[in-house]
Amino acid sequence: MDYGEELTAYGDFIKGTCNLMCPVNERKLRERERLLHPLERLEHPVSDVSNIIHTKRNLRRNGNYLADPNKIVKSFSRSAAGHKMPSPSDLRPFPALDMTVSYLIREIACNNIHTAGWVDRYNFVTDRLRAVRQDMVIQNLPSVDCIKLLKPMVKFHVFAAYWLCESPINVFDPKINSSFLQECIKRLLNMYDIIRKTANRDVTVDFNQAKKQLVYKGEYCNEEHLICALYLILNLGNAEALNQGIARLRFYGGCCQSCIESQAFEVSIASWHGNYNKVCKLIRNLSPLLGMAAAINLPSIRRHALIVMSTAYNNKTLKFPIDVLEETLMWNNQNQVVQDCKYYGVVVEKTEDTKLYARFQKETFNLHVKQLPPFRLQWLDKTLSDVALAKILADHC
Repeated sequence: MDYGEELTAYGDFIKGTCNLMCPVNERKLRERERLLHPLERLEHPVSDVSNIIHTKRNLRRNGNYLADPNKIVKSFSRSAAGHKMPSPSDLRPFPALDMTVSYLIREIACNNIHTAGWVDRYNFVTDRLRAVRQDMVIQNLPSVDCIKLLKPMVKFHVFAAYWLCESPINVFDPKINSSFLQECIKRLLNMYDIIRKTANRDVTVDFNQAKKQLVYKGEYCNEEHLICALYLILNLGNAEALNQGIARLRFYGGCCQSCIESQAFEVSIASWHGNYNKVCKLIRNLSPLLGMAAAINLPSIRRHALIVMSTAYNNKTLKFPIDVLEETLMWNNQNQVVQDCKYYGVVVEKTEDTKLYARFQKETFNLHVKQLPPFRLQWLDKTLSDVALAKILADHC
């Protein structure tokens, strides 16, 4: 069957037939062009003495490495003018995509997080997940399948945004990661809306599809609360996110009053009102995943708080204890408080008893400097071992 016949056979949308994590054609191409990532290489390719001469010749030509069929994953390839649509043999159906996402999250992303080399794993997983989304869109997979693929991607990008937030820009670009995160979470929320509307629609549907939709009332419903809570925390105080949250809380009624989404909604409302003290108190009670999402927004919360305090405590005789400021706005130590205060123009003084105080003056606060980047929180880091991360990212993966 040639390419044209394949397209005709599979209808309006191409259906993939590759059951591996990487198509054979791509594997051969990347071996030939030496485009294998270190995580995809076969460490000990010589297994048969009778083939040792042929193997050595291949090793020399391919930069001393061959691809491990169990580790190589399809890489992202940007579509461009003049490129024809991919063949079904180059696209992975849902079972292969699900297997790929599970492998990337469980075996790659959840290991060695405390080493400096984890950023290489992040770059590898990010690229391969983009390829998964590309295959998913080209095939127009059902919403129930898209949800299972997108859910771990959202969690992964939230963790990466937090874990690598202190890395230099040439190592980790938070804006690019944020764009991937927003793309995944908005698409995921849209899929939940489609599933909810379809499950409630009184029409005749395929039995297997109806069975999948009924699961929404259990697993999908609980997971939707988590993803919606993440969306609220990532967009603290955002009017659009709050309006969507209000609509969902009304839809679910009393069953959602004590759920995780209700907690996130309370944090976002407090942020919208400018109540930074309440925001920080509520953040301490969030789950680790939501806590990581909230930590990304803490620089904005702190800056707003310092602006408010520069007006409220605008008096030459008033002093505010640095240790209280540290506890209230969730800094790790007093050195960080002093550095941030000086950056924004807040005067810090040391008294005779060696205690540090901030002296707020409205006219000295610098509104023109860029917002400081986030940093990791010590109390949150203690909960993130390799085992805990696997539970957070790979749960239901």
